[in-house]
Amino acid sequence: MMSGIRQIAIKIYLLTLVSITFTFVKPNFASAFTKHCEILFELPDHMQFEANRTRHQVNTNLDYEYKRPWISYVEKFPLLWDLFFRKSVPAQTTWINIGGGSFLAERDFLLYVATAHVRVVSVNVQTPRDNWANAIEDLLTHYKKEDRFKILEGRRVREIPNEQLRSPDVQRVILTDLFSAMAYSDRPDLELEKYSQLTRDGDYVFFAISEHANFGLRDSRLGSAGASPLAKTREGAYSLYSDDITDYLRTLRGFEVAEKKRFDKDGLAIALRRTSEEFFAPPLTPDTLVTSTPPLRGFLWNKEAYYKKPLWKFW
Repeated sequence: MMSGIRQIAIKIYLLTLVSITFTFVKPNFASAFTKHCEILFELPDHMQFEANRTRHQVNTNLDYEYKRPWISYVEKFPLLWDLFFRKSVPAQTTWINIGGGSFLAERDFLLYVATAHVRVVSVNVQTPRDNWANAIEDLLTHYKKEDRFKILEGRRVREIPNEQLRSPDVQRVILTDLFSAMAYSDRPDLELEKYSQLTRDGDYVFFAISEHANFGLRDSRLGSAGASPLAKTREGAYSLYSDDITDYLRTLRGFEVAEKKRFDKDGLAIALRRTSEEFFAPPLTPDTLVTSTPPLRGFLWNKEAYYKKPLWKFW
C-alpha cells in the first residue's frame, strides 16, 4: 500500500517539475524529460534505483562513471543542447561518443532526442558487460539493424580506422569525450589529432577533464619533474606543472574554442569548433602519471616555440 502511495507521490512531483520546466525552460527539453519519466516508471524497481543513483552521482564528482545519462552531457556542454534541441544539425549527422560506457546516454539520445537520420557511434576500450549495459543494448537492437547505432569496442579511438567512425555521406560530426580519452590518455595531443581527422569545417568536439592536475604542462626547458615526490601529489603538480589545458588550447590550429564551462570542484568542459585551417597541436611528452580517477598527468612541451598570448574572449 505504501509503495503505491509513494509511486503516486513521485509521479505528481515529476509532473509538477515537468510543468515548471515546460513553462520556464526549453519546451523540447520538457518533452524529452517527460518521456524519460515515463520509461523510468516502466523499469524494474532495482533499475529505477540505479537510474536515479547514477543521475545523482555523475553531477557530484569527477570520478570515472560509466553510467552517464544524456542529461549529464547537456548539463556540462550547453552548446550541445543548442545543437540538437534547436535542430541546427544537418539530417545526415553522426554523434561519436568516446567512452560511453553502458550506453545510457546513447539510449536516451536515440529514444528521445535524435531525428530519423542521426547516427550514433559508441566507442569503448572495454564495455562494462553488466546486466545494465546488456539490457540497454538489447533495447537498441532495431537501431543497430537500421545502421543508426554502432558499437566499437576493444580499441582506443586513435587505433580505429576513420572510415569505421565516419561514413563518407555524413554531413556533420559531433564528437563527445566526457572524462574519457582526453582525461586518461598518455598522449592527448594524439587524441586531438585523431579528432581532427574525424571532423570537418563546422563540426564540433566536446570534452571534459579535471582542469589542472589532470592535464599539467611543464616547459621542457626546465627539465623533467617526474622524479620529484611533489609530482606525485595534486598540490605539488600545481607548482611543478604551471601550465594547463587552457594554455595548450591557445596553441592549437584547426580548432577554435567555442565554449568553456567550469563545473564541480575542478571540472572543465570545452567545446571546440573545427575550422578549415590545417590541424596542428604541439607534441607532448609524458612526464608523470599517477593512477587515480581521473589520473594525475604531467607533460613536457616546448612552450617557447608554440605559446602565444591569449587573443580569444573566452579566456
